[in-house]
Amino acid sequence: MAMIMFIAGEPTEERLVSIVRPEHAVSNAALDLLNISRVRIERSPSIGDLMPEIQAFVTGDLPIVTHDAGGSRNLLPVFPGKRWISVKSFAERAWPLESDLRLESLADSIGLQHWSLDELPIDRAETLALTTGLVLCEALTALSSFGSNAAAVTADQRLGSQWN
Repeated sequence: MAMIMFIAGEPTEERLVSIVRPEHAVSNAALDLLNISRVRIERSPSIGDLMPEIQAFVTGDLPIVTHDAGGSRNLLPVFPGKRWISVKSFAERAWPLESDLRLESLADSIGLQHWSLDELPIDRAETLALTTGLVLCEALTALSSFGSNAAAVTADQRLGSQWN
C-alpha cells in the first residue's frame, strides 16, 4: 500500500508506504509475483493497524486519488466527507480515443517512463501510486487545454466535483 502527497501537480516527500498483512491467505504465486516472503507478509501490519497513520495522512481537503476509485473504496473504510478521484474516469474524458485504460498503458501512451508490472522492484506500490498521480496530472492538463469547450471543465472544477 502506498500513498503519496501531490502539491501543485508534483509529488512530495510526504508518503505512507507499507506492506499490508491481508486478512486472507496469500498464494505462493502472489508471493512470487510480489517478490516477497511469507514471513515478511506475516510480520506486516494489518490495514486496521495502519488506520491511524492512514487517517492522519488523508486529513484536510485534498481528495484521495486512485486509478479506479470503485475498487479502492472497498479496500479502505469510508472517510466521511472525503472526495475520491478516479484517474480512469479522467483518462476516459481526456483521451476518449484511448482504448486501453490500464495504468501501465496510459503511462506508456502519454510518454511517462515505461515500466512493466513484472519489472517493478519491491516498492511497486509506491511506483504505482506515483504513476497514478502523474497520469492524473497529465489528464488534468489535457482537459484544461480544451479551454472554453462546453464539453470540458477546468481542472480546478473537476477536482472540486469529481467523485468517481
